[in-house]
Amino acid sequence: MDYSSEISIIKKLIRKTELKQNDFVLLLVNTSYEKNINLTSNSVLEQLSVSDLSSANLLEIETSFRLSSKYYRFYHSSAEFLGSLLLGELDSNKKLLLYSTTHLDSSATGRSIIPLIATKKNIISLTSSPYSLAITKNKFDYFKLLDGIVPIPRTIFLEEDIMSIDSYPVIVKPTLECCAKNVNLIHDKDSLIKQYKIINSELKQPVIVQEYVEGLEINVPILRYDNNKYLPLPPTIIVPNSNSQILTEDIIKNGEYHYILPNSEEYPLNYETIRQLQDYSQKIATRLDLGGLSRIDFKLNKRDNIPYVFDIASIPYLTKYDACYQSVHSLFPDDSEALYKMIIGSAL
Repeated sequence: MDYSSEISIIKKLIRKTELKQNDFVLLLVNTSYEKNINLTSNSVLEQLSVSDLSSANLLEIETSFRLSSKYYRFYHSSAEFLGSLLLGELDSNKKLLLYSTTHLDSSATGRSIIPLIATKKNIISLTSSPYSLAITKNKFDYFKLLDGIVPIPRTIFLEEDIMSIDSYPVIVKPTLECCAKNVNLIHDKDSLIKQYKIINSELKQPVIVQEYVEGLEINVPILRYDNNKYLPLPPTIIVPNSNSQILTEDIIKNGEYHYILPNSEEYPLNYETIRQLQDYSQKIATRLDLGGLSRIDFKLNKRDNIPYVFDIASIPYLTKYDACYQSVHSLFPDDSEALYKMIIGSAL
């Protein structure tokens, strides 16, 4: 696959970032993940600390943004950022670019609030719009919006149609979570009911069941630039190091997986499949009005070679262990900050 066109576009975005260093301030709002945080708490202090990132992940992202920006400010809580806004501490003579992954709470709208407030203050968000962030947080909602536009697995609310499930295995997962949290492959009805009770008890969320699609798991990063243009990046394939049929929460957290990259000899995707993945990714991004850099995850059906979308990350991880970094790095192996400069340049 020839990616010369993608490389040319990204080079221009990187160059724009490098030439306009005096024109913008990078604002990063995040908190490190702490296992003792109660995601269902009504405590404002606890809700202001909700995040999916470990301290090591956060340090890597902060360092890369710092190396990509001449002027930057990092906030390790939403309260700190909001206080800075209220006190008028931000330089209004430069473009303010915000990258926020903090959740104000665990609801579908929790991560939309900071970008919404920032937008009202003429701060440019490097992620999707508040609307898109809310929609893509709720898996059931975005699958309904995508039905008929791209292939999707059969998806139902477990509470509504539990008796209609008569074919196994199936995928069971919470509606609002990410990073494979509480995602399980279920082989019978008793296990299905048991897993439903566990998720419902621990997370207090609706539970969805999806048809299991056997095949390769493919990640397609997609960038929005020049306002309304979309650039799908090289698809990467993520593979568990074990014989597990799916990527579980433990596999992700323990790093027990590897990527098959476009520039490797074992890369199995042909031109037609890549073009189909790119076409579907653009249709999904357009339908959901995705912004900044997003990642769309597919399963390539082993039976008919059709890609089925099964997850969307509108604020994907940017670390070296994530598909977005791996994809861009396959095009720019000598620039470890290419991903970050590309994101910044897309908003300048």
